Amino acid sequence: GFQIHSVEQKVSKKGDVTIDSCIYQINRTKMRRVAVTSIPLQTQVCCNAFSPDHEKLMLGCIDGSMILFDEGRGITHLVKAAFIPTFVSWHSDSSVVMIANEKCQ
Repeated sequence: GFQIHSVEQKVSKKGDVTIDSCIYQINRTKMRRVAVTSIPLQTQVCCNAFSPDHEKLMLGCIDGSMILFDEGRGITHLVKAAFIPTFVSWHSDSSVVMIANEKCQ
């Protein structure tokens, strides 16, 4: 079998946003969730990317927030940008991440 690592956004009726970082195990005829980490947020996500080593998850939000979640350490870092991110890409060694919008800012 193999695994799928997904990012799933949930918005409650009150507007509370939660991101679930999930790992699914795939076997011949079955898919089951084997791990989930929930990340509460202030607003909705518009772009995301896992680092190539799958240790970190970068989230870009509609209010310009950029959140780096380190799965190995369970630590979340947040910074605010002067633009709304729409593109996230990691360097192949997982040490550098590039974030931009549709105007390449």
